[in-house]
Amino acid sequence: MTDATSFNPQPAPGLKKISPYWYPYTTMAKERWLGRELLEVVSTEFRDRSMEYYRYALDSGVTTINGRVARPDTIIMNGDCLQSTLTLYQAVNRLDRLTSGLMIIPLTAERARQLTSEFMASTIRKEYVARCKGEFPTEEVVCEEPLLTVDRQMGLNIVHPEGKPAKTVFNRIRYDPNTDTSVVRCEPLTGRSHQIRVHLQFLGHPIANDPVYSETKIWGPNLGKGGIDIVPSDERSAPVPPPHLQSDTDAAGSPESLTKGGGEQGKGESGAKLLPRETGQDIGMGSPVPLSSEAVGVITSLRNMKDEDEDWSRWRDVVFRAKGKLTPNLTLKPQPPSNQRKRGNYARFVDEKLNQAMDSLVPIEGTTADSASSSITQSTVATPDISTPEPEIPGTPPPVQLSEDEVLQKVATMEPLAESTAVVQSDNLYCPECYLPLHPDPKPERLYIFLHAKQYTTSLGSFKTEMPEWAAEGWNWDRS
Repeated sequence: MTDATSFNPQPAPGLKKISPYWYPYTTMAKERWLGRELLEVVSTEFRDRSMEYYRYALDSGVTTINGRVARPDTIIMNGDCLQSTLTLYQAVNRLDRLTSGLMIIPLTAERARQLTSEFMASTIRKEYVARCKGEFPTEEVVCEEPLLTVDRQMGLNIVHPEGKPAKTVFNRIRYDPNTDTSVVRCEPLTGRSHQIRVHLQFLGHPIANDPVYSETKIWGPNLGKGGIDIVPSDERSAPVPPPHLQSDTDAAGSPESLTKGGGEQGKGESGAKLLPRETGQDIGMGSPVPLSSEAVGVITSLRNMKDEDEDWSRWRDVVFRAKGKLTPNLTLKPQPPSNQRKRGNYARFVDEKLNQAMDSLVPIEGTTADSASSSITQSTVATPDISTPEPEIPGTPPPVQLSEDEVLQKVATMEPLAESTAVVQSDNLYCPECYLPLHPDPKPERLYIFLHAKQYTTSLGSFKTEMPEWAAEGWNWDRS
């Protein structure tokens, strides 16, 4: 993104907005991707954009495999190196997004290596505090139920006999009858994803404001107490638009489907093969075990709730139809062979000013900043320019493009709902760079849960924080 085309969100009340920038992600092919078409992999691994958009982006040439522009039907093979260019909007944090509390930031490489090895060896004692639903038992409770990630897109974890071993020790601090909640000390002896949240849910005391594991719209009135059914089921259904956008998808076609009609045996009206996401078969593709009907229902409900929170942006993902191909205006250079890569290499930004700034701050060990930059960017291999992708295959019909007037008319009918979860609506509904339907700001209470990392005890000593405000005795929970 150049200075001439950079997009700076206008200051407004609410969350801080970060200016987007093009950034190339690089990854090696994963085992579950092998032998599958690129579009199928992308559309089943990610859900933040519509099916139609993913095909459009791949047709634009923003993804390369082994340094060559890839197409939607490119087959991913073992050893392939994939690089995709996309816009970034936000920074990341070492803590889980919804968890507050302690972060340890080493100031030297030696201390970083020492603490990393302790975290990996599970020798660090961790203590969290949570506020959960109901009256937690007064005696110590130890939960050792194994945990399994069954949906990578939503990050959903459940108790399952095929899961990884997990152990958490719980001790009640106090019970508050006014809110019917308990403040509990939690000591995870293993480090599984969402371990405390899922173990508390299994015990019948989920974290009181957990938007995933304490939501009746997802789990029903029992809230997953005692676990869910694990009998495998093949039951699946195709995604459907929300009622207020049904007429738009009927008239102009669903951005979540690449073909019209359901057809039989996974075929559309044109006889084209339907991809898993178009039929709902993508649910469970990333799960290491077959899913039960109840698990499928939980994942479907969770996806629908996320779409609603984002004002159904995937179903409003249509503006790009009236645009040309994505042009990040950069030349991607293939990665050098693994035996020639220098330790400390990092991905390069599209904006060369950012690269120069990074080079001055994080020089590669044993080199100067200038030599580190040149060692990454120089290559004797031909460098394909993704802004001028390879010619289209003869006979391939171009994607349907709406005129500017048609899109503007269509967008006018897709304004955020009046009852949207947004606190402040953005003046721009779409990003002018990648045409992303912008999400409304979440409500403040959706930005955290009652789970706080209070203390870590390491070989260097104990690091701790104060108790969070919501853990105080007599705390008043405003649920308005």
